[in-house]
Order: sequence, then structure tokens, then C-alpha cells
Amino acid sequence: MLGSSADLWEGIERRLSERIEGLAGKWAFAGRSFGWSYRLLLGERRILYLIPARGFFLAGIVLGGRAASSPVGDSLPEDIRKALDNAPVHAEGRGLRFEVRTARDAGAVEILVAMKLSPE
Repeated sequence: MLGSSADLWEGIERRLSERIEGLAGKWAFAGRSFGWSYRLLLGERRILYLIPARGFFLAGIVLGGRAASSPVGDSLPEDIRKALDNAPVHAEGRGLRFEVRTARDAGAVEILVAMKLSPE
């Protein structure tokens, strides 16, 4: 289903697992309206959502206030940075979901995870 983006998905999961001890993946079904998603968890904490689509996938992440303004995010592509700045704010933080089709998009996913886990 993912087509050529399967390599991007596998690369994200592999690199994050190498950097983050205890990171685990788990499939979850959120109902007919939302379908399946693959959650990367650190204990009970949800770090990242990967949602399969035809030929690509979506990445979803929620960043708290400090994480959203982390200096780690300075290296985000401009369009992703703008999307994050304009993302709706919920009680859990700022939620962002975007399509992952290229290595550049996959790199942005990894930067966002670093922001989420940044101690600053």
C-alpha cells in the first residue's frame, strides 16, 4: 500500500529506535472514520503516529508549548515550521499531521520527534 514510501517509514522507525531506548511500535484501530495507525510509544507516552495511505503515509505528532518552540525546530523545512506555527492548539499541545512522501519529509518527522523529546 505504501509503495516507495515504505522505505521512508522503515527508515524513520529504525533511526528513531536506534536513538530512543525503549521506543516501541503498536498498531491501533481508531474506528471506521479514522482507520489504522501505527503508534510509536515510549512507555505509555505517545511519541508519533504513522498512518498508512496509498503511496505515502501521514505523520502525526502533538507538541507541548516548550517543545513547539524548541530551538531544535530551527532546522525544520519552512512549510512544516509554518504548519506547526498554525496548527490548532489542544489541551495536550499543538497537533500537526502531514504527508510523508520524500526523504525531506521523513527528516522533518525526525526533527519533530527530537523537539518533542527535547529537555529544553
